[in-house]
Amino acid sequence: MNRFKKGFLRIGAAALSALMLSSCDTHTAEWEDTLPAPVTTSASPTVSIMTEETTTTEEITLPTRESTSRTAATSATPELATTTNPPTDPIDGTTAVSTIPGIPRVPISEFTSTTPSAAETSASSLSDTTQSFSFSSDTDSGTVSSDTENVIQVVTTLPEAADPFAPYTAREEIVRPYSYKALDNEKYTYIYDAIVTAVDRRRTDIKFSEVMGITADDYLAVYQQIYNDELNMFFIDPKIQYSIQSSTKTVASAVIIYKHGEEEINRMENAIDEEVNRVLGGITEDMSQYDIVKYFHDYICENVVYDDKAENCNNIYGAFVNKRALCQGMAKAFSYLCGKVGIETLTITGDADGIAHMWNMVKIGGDWYHIDPTYDNAESANYGRYVRYDYFCLDDETIYSKRDIYDTDYDYPKADAQRCNYYVRNGIVGDDWESVREILTEQVVRSAEEKKVTAQVRCAGKDVYDEAMDKLFGLSEKRAIDIMNDALTMSDNKFRTDNISYAYDEGTRIITLYLDYTN
Repeated sequence: MNRFKKGFLRIGAAALSALMLSSCDTHTAEWEDTLPAPVTTSASPTVSIMTEETTTTEEITLPTRESTSRTAATSATPELATTTNPPTDPIDGTTAVSTIPGIPRVPISEFTSTTPSAAETSASSLSDTTQSFSFSSDTDSGTVSSDTENVIQVVTTLPEAADPFAPYTAREEIVRPYSYKALDNEKYTYIYDAIVTAVDRRRTDIKFSEVMGITADDYLAVYQQIYNDELNMFFIDPKIQYSIQSSTKTVASAVIIYKHGEEEINRMENAIDEEVNRVLGGITEDMSQYDIVKYFHDYICENVVYDDKAENCNNIYGAFVNKRALCQGMAKAFSYLCGKVGIETLTITGDADGIAHMWNMVKIGGDWYHIDPTYDNAESANYGRYVRYDYFCLDDETIYSKRDIYDTDYDYPKADAQRCNYYVRNGIVGDDWESVREILTEQVVRSAEEKKVTAQVRCAGKDVYDEAMDKLFGLSEKRAIDIMNDALTMSDNKFRTDNISYAYDEGTRIITLYLDYTN
């Protein structure tokens, strides 16, 4: 998570005579541009600069994973904990059991997905409030063993779209996520296929082959991966239930818990399809792979409101239908859209400045980039909602200077390309102070033509960034005022130059000027 700086310059009608410097408390952890309140001018004209350090994503408290209790069998026929409620009966916290020799009864695990989710945002556990239901199935029909027919569909590696800026023809939909294809562990692939097959068939019960030697940690790791990356399985619960074979101490069976009944799931899937098809309908024949990725990014930034109290805020239903989501919901929605047109993506979970966060990687023209719709989803009390591109197609060096990723059982691809970075692509990277000044002036004029609220430039290196910051906002020069005044003479839409709001990000080396229109 970057520490995003904001400030403003205020000038009086007379000569500059004094300087006031103050600081604000850290904002609540939301990704928004809430500018500091104006400073009341004194009787003497002053220049005031305010800065504030703002965290840039939701505050999420990771849950403590509690180990599943393994109670020794006390009867001649130990019991398997399995849900057998009819489809319309809500789960009430009790569990019916069936008898299977050799397997002790194990209660529902308190394990909750470590992915940021609504249930993890506060002590009150703001999780989905829709009534939970389970599907009935007999044990045999729900069995998935090593010799079961494999119904998993896997799309092989797609041919590369070498030119990311040439018209792109949508490819076949990507069925399985990157994380599945990256698995090189036969046991994990077996567990993954078993869970996905059961969910696809709306079954609750899974039996595992003893020869696979599946441990509780194996099952938890794979379920976590599915919960993160099988985007269409938004209706499975983050809590899990499984049973341990007493003699081998391996997982013998598991129960899939569904958050909704089948009729409700069908309704939700239809609602998602309707919105997704509407979005896909906006793709035109002349759009490149880069254009489509930007289109999906902009759709999420323009339409999805960050809301940690909304139902389904951690999945694609919350993003596409309710239009309210957390970082998890936004990242999943972005990957879901890209997958529909054959553009490869993956989700990444990690710490952004010590706070749990999820973002994406996307493959454009054969190169991988980091992209974060949540961080680019901006809203300001002064300027309303607008789209930012600070986290559009970043390389590893830039993103990892601010973030730590969680361990996975596979490697993330390397991201070292620059050509699809928004600022590189649009020629708004300054190599020295003079080019930074020229670009900012041009961007202010261009933004004013369309009445956009921001004008931005990215500095090529830290030395350029430091010099630009000093010249734009330093005590001696304050060239930002000159830039805004010069641009004003070339603009039909007039904006204020006596009160200049700005923002800067040391991690991405992006400097932003805000335009406050008067007409």
